[in-house]
Amino acid sequence: MPLISLYFLRKFYFTLLFMLLAVIVIFLTIDLMENLNHFLDSEIPTTSLILYYELYIPQIIYLVMPIAILLSLVMVLGGMARHGELDAVKGSGISLWRIIRLFFFHGILLSLLVLYLGESLVADANRERLDIYREYILKAKRKFKTNLGQVYIQNGTVGILHMGHYDIPESRGRQINYERIVEADSAEEVRNIEFRIDAAQLQFDPSGSSDSTAWAFHNGVIRYFESDSITAYQFVRLDTVKLQITPRDLASTQLDPMEMNFAQLRDFIQRLRLSGATTGKWEVDLQSKLATPFVCAIMVLFGLPFTASRRKGVVAVGFGVSLLVSFLFYGSILLFRNMGYHGALSPVAAAWSPHLAFLLLGLIASNRVRK
Repeated sequence: MPLISLYFLRKFYFTLLFMLLAVIVIFLTIDLMENLNHFLDSEIPTTSLILYYELYIPQIIYLVMPIAILLSLVMVLGGMARHGELDAVKGSGISLWRIIRLFFFHGILLSLLVLYLGESLVADANRERLDIYREYILKAKRKFKTNLGQVYIQNGTVGILHMGHYDIPESRGRQINYERIVEADSAEEVRNIEFRIDAAQLQFDPSGSSDSTAWAFHNGVIRYFESDSITAYQFVRLDTVKLQITPRDLASTQLDPMEMNFAQLRDFIQRLRLSGATTGKWEVDLQSKLATPFVCAIMVLFGLPFTASRRKGVVAVGFGVSLLVSFLFYGSILLFRNMGYHGALSPVAAAWSPHLAFLLLGLIASNRVRK
């Protein structure tokens, strides 16, 4: 890599690091000030409070990385333009378009890093952080719903589970009905019920033996349906029926999409489809998980056009225009996402249209300074 490229990148990443640190401190301070009364009222332990804000940091980085990249570019390139360094670079035979390509490539790398961060760390950290918030804040405010009523969920493609009530913290359901469906050999054949379970309770027990399911039915009867007869057996505990359902699946109506990574959200959508539920909103969120990280690369395209000037105050102007572009970009993302939620756009169009539009605008703006 040429020394000039290393010089540009060293200044950029150094500025980006301090920009992220500053934003993290600002975010945490504002959030603490907003929620301080709630934390005091809930008597949250100090260790839990510290853990809550440690787990918040990955989400902050995930959210502000694109803006931090753009502002870092404005500071670095604006300062270099003001001191004539960009003119010196151009005089040495290096075009501004080459600088744009350099930063755009690193913007793509940062986008992939943000994508990896979102899939490997952010979702799990958000889940743990919001669990702390629910435990101490929402319960104290009596807003967290811990009991679900009338739960219907598909057990893969082979059964349907109904519960009159489900207790999320205890992983326990009551008034249980489960029907196991016989797989049809062809599309023309009718699918029949193999057996039906009526039980007083369904309890999740992950410590069960390896040859049984983690779910156990309690105090009920199982009826087997044969061609010309019905056989019924009463039981106190039945743990041989395998359910492809986890407590988190049942509690997923309480989850936010940011608590699930792409694979988890995709599997959740598949289960919703099998149960006959609508999945439009969730599919928009699924596509957004892929699209959002690439805002980083797109923002790079607006960095140099806003700063390739030697006029006084270029950095201040670049900051203002950068913030304006950021607000417009994120505003369009929210607008198109809401249109997708309401079915006005397909999930793919709702998630990717703003990115494609601003990518085109960024390429046009960058092309104006390529020489």
